[in-house]
Amino acid sequence: MKLADGSSDELISYEQLQSDGANLDLYIEDLSADSIDNFVRHKKVAMKIINQKIEFGNMDGYAVRNNEVYVPSVPLGKEYSDCGYRFRYNKFVKTDGYLIPKDGEDVFFDYFLYSSDQFDSAPEGSENIIYGGYFRLQVDQIIHTRTVYHFFDFIGDLGGTPAILLQICGWVLGSYSAFNAAYCFTSSLYQFRSSQNSEEKVFLESESNDPSTPELTKINIPLCTRYYLWT
Repeated sequence: MKLADGSSDELISYEQLQSDGANLDLYIEDLSADSIDNFVRHKKVAMKIINQKIEFGNMDGYAVRNNEVYVPSVPLGKEYSDCGYRFRYNKFVKTDGYLIPKDGEDVFFDYFLYSSDQFDSAPEGSENIIYGGYFRLQVDQIIHTRTVYHFFDFIGDLGGTPAILLQICGWVLGSYSAFNAAYCFTSSLYQFRSSQNSEEKVFLESESNDPSTPELTKINIPLCTRYYLWT
């Protein structure tokens, strides 16, 4: 501190003036002096916090990303700053999978500023403190959901999943049933006659064959051959 009228350039500390009982209105601060007060006068403290957010593009594993965010800066002047920070509980409920739905759940905590106040002086007993920060868990929570539009949703929008599955089964089973009925009808009406000198077996053995007439055999073909003829 120095005299406001400029009559003296002598610097006197604020504490000494208070102890001497001097009239403080006659003194002003020397803004050009090499002091800690002038050093911190227009400076602020800034810090980063690791914050968590949802990674919506991640379909595998833990769909949460970490990113750095700046919290509001705190001035290093004579004021006292009181700030409150909260970490909020979040739940990410997801149903992923384009073909088969797969349920999952990710839990994370995101940061937000709860309060920020500045006072001319610190609370009693904390006169040497310029900043008080409090980190707590928030009592509220947020639930996020993500549902992927999968194959069965597409089938359902076309006309209903049971109906389209019944129609597909009808095409496959109905077509084979018609072929198998024609085969069984033909094999029951006709028999195959081989030449007397031929020992090659064209069809499979059947209990319906008459041992007295070995040249006559029932039309009996393997199941794989039937499937090949059907397709």
